Amino acid sequence: MLPRHARSLLVVGLAFVTVGVAMLAFAPTNQFGWFAYAPLPSGDAFMPGVVLGTVHLWGAAVGAVGLVVAGWAAGYLAGRRARQP
Repeated sequence: MLPRHARSLLVVGLAFVTVGVAMLAFAPTNQFGWFAYAPLPSGDAFMPGVVLGTVHLWGAAVGAVGLVVAGWAAGYLAGRRARQP
């Protein structure tokens, strides 16, 4: 039987990863543009990228913590020795 604390940490780590990915996927993005200048003569328009908000940063942090915890628990469970009967 697997150690209870390692299984619990694996489940908690995977839950953190799921919450982090959900925060990254469903958080609204901040978009902005600069409209003070006339268009470039070549016709190319400069489109600035999407700015990540604090929800995205928290989602990435929660997901990273979840990956570390789940990785540790999976490594512990894979590397422990089987009991001798």
